[in-house]
Amino acid sequence: MTQSRLWQQQNLFAIAAAIIFPIGLHLLFQAVAELTTVGALGTPLAAPRGQFQLLVSGALFTTVSYLSWRSETAFRVMVFWSGFWAFSTLLTGILEWSRLQFILFPAFLTSPLLQWSQLPTLVLLVTFASALNSPNAWQSSAPATSKTITRGKVWVLIMGLASSTSLYGLLYFLAPKSAVPLVTKNLAQFQHSHMSHWALLMVAGILVYALTWLAVTYPSLTQLLVWVSLILPGLVVLPLFLTIAGWVATPHDSFLVGLSAVLPTSGSIGLIISTLTAMHLVRNR
Repeated sequence: MTQSRLWQQQNLFAIAAAIIFPIGLHLLFQAVAELTTVGALGTPLAAPRGQFQLLVSGALFTTVSYLSWRSETAFRVMVFWSGFWAFSTLLTGILEWSRLQFILFPAFLTSPLLQWSQLPTLVLLVTFASALNSPNAWQSSAPATSKTITRGKVWVLIMGLASSTSLYGLLYFLAPKSAVPLVTKNLAQFQHSHMSHWALLMVAGILVYALTWLAVTYPSLTQLLVWVSLILPGLVVLPLFLTIAGWVATPHDSFLVGLSAVLPTSGSIGLIISTLTAMHLVRNR
């Protein structure tokens, strides 16, 4: 293949990523907001639209992962879109410029239900961490001995479990503990401006970045860990258990309201880590 034809092909992959990725982000953020709402109101499985949006966004992110594998420019496009969305959300979260944001970036207006976790910013960290290892970086990896591989798997398990467990704890600490703003439709109460909240969000961002780095460096084991510790508990197992057990959240039930906000958020973080690093798993086989 000539250099000109290869360049054209990579540009086509980048253009496709530029179209697909923001659609996936929009579906993901809408799904998390909807799942958070129904969970806090006591019906965690009563949002089939939100669950379907998560499935579609996962498929779109996997497609973008393939496009990024074929074109380094697609990585830059991915970071640009997630960065722009994160910046738009931060305008609302820090400066409370909700009206200005609606005027300047109406397509990137995210639900106030995402303000407590700054989910778009966490997604930016995932895309940035996955983009650091471009396809060219894979070619230079040195073969590892079996002893190194075994030792690496042990560290992956320790770091991965510690990161995911700590992420659950941090998100629960940061999560809203009352569903009254949902009932009264005063969603502005979900915004936080005090410094301690933002400091803990920075720690959560470090944990998300660490999990993504593990998924890039040790894809097989980390994919399994992300599914077992984040995706399945957050999106399937615990919502199903709460429904079967009859644990219904009430507006002032701080434990269940906080848990209903954490589960879709942590599950969506695991989903985007798993899908955006999927080609690293394929490449290592």
